[in-house]
Amino acid sequence: MITRERRIAGYRALAELGVDVTKEMAAEGLTAAESPAKAAACARLDNLIQDREFFRRLLAGDADATIEFESLNRALAD
Repeated sequence: MITRERRIAGYRALAELGVDVTKEMAAEGLTAAESPAKAAACARLDNLIQDREFFRRLLAGDADATIEFESLNRALAD
């Protein structure tokens, strides 16, 4: 019998390869912990949402703000 931990590890490995396993995991009552990188990106984006100066720069086309914003969103999409 495969343990819960090994099953989650298998799903996590598939997810890292780009396979969407959310439906299968939900069907088994499993959830995967959010990766530290994704949690950090979410926290940084939450901080930037409150920063009016950042969004002013972003809307003005500032390259650094645009790169950071796009990078954070890519990290959350993975």
